[in-house]
Amino acid sequence: MGSSAGASELHLEHELDMVEAARTSPEAFGSLYDRYVLPICRFAYARTGSHQDAEDVTSETFRRALEHIDRYRWQGKPFAAWLYRIASNLIVSRHRQERAREPLDVALHVVDGDPQPHQVALVNDDIRALWALVAELPPDQRRAVVLRFGHGLKIREIAEAIGRSEGATKALLYRAIVALREKVQSEGRRVE
Repeated sequence: MGSSAGASELHLEHELDMVEAARTSPEAFGSLYDRYVLPICRFAYARTGSHQDAEDVTSETFRRALEHIDRYRWQGKPFAAWLYRIASNLIVSRHRQERAREPLDVALHVVDGDPQPHQVALVNDDIRALWALVAELPPDQRRAVVLRFGHGLKIREIAEAIGRSEGATKALLYRAIVALREKVQSEGRRVE
């Protein structure tokens, strides 16, 4: 383990020498670029999902690093840490700019034909009322409905959870849905 730490220290010392040379020579900066361009580009691509954006972020990261290398302060960490921070800041900034340029309906994920706020409120009221009716079901039916519609479990998974066969679970859910439909209709609500 000691030799690994020693090799790491030598690597950092070599990198410090490269950074010091890059402060006075743009050509020496090329060595740092060659060493880190692919990792920074991969990092940017992983966060943007776009080759073009990743290339733009990578290019701007190295432009800024070269322009501001005099501000870089050695803290015993790889030079890459500074580059990753620059790239992260650029990605965040790009994301903010893109969000600011989006039309409001796109930013809010509103599409023509989407329900209006008052319609959403009515639907939410209906959903709350329906879940209140679910709470009135017998315990086995209530549990099956919650697992199916509240947690999205499959019939097989529900059957395992409640200790019944799949056929018995389907019948239980069917009876629960029929009971809910009858309660909704008796209260004069519509069910879609």
